Amino acid sequence: MATCKDCKYEMFREDHYSLRDSLWILICDNVRDILCIECAERRCGREIDVYDFQALMINALPSSSALAKRLGDFNERFGPGPQRAVHEIMVHNDKRIRTQLAIQQNNEQGITEL
Repeated sequence: MATCKDCKYEMFREDHYSLRDSLWILICDNVRDILCIECAERRCGREIDVYDFQALMINALPSSSALAKRLGDFNERFGPGPQRAVHEIMVHNDKRIRTQLAIQQNNEQGITEL
């Protein structure tokens, strides 16, 4: 069992997940931090969706209802061997996260256009 760093929720096995490294680095100071899905979304500033998860078996296992809502059609989309979809997920996420980071940096600098 693990505890969410922000809200102290006791996370059980069905609450565990793995987000893309590029997103996790944006929302956490330490890569070893543990966050429940709700706190990860709060830090991210948006709802986590299926493309935010790494194509790893941990995300294909049975999950809590809160996590299952975000994982959506993970198993249908990526099949029983989700590693096959790594490239599709990486391309989609990296482009979106780079844009999100640029917007965040511009906002911090007071720049209104990207």
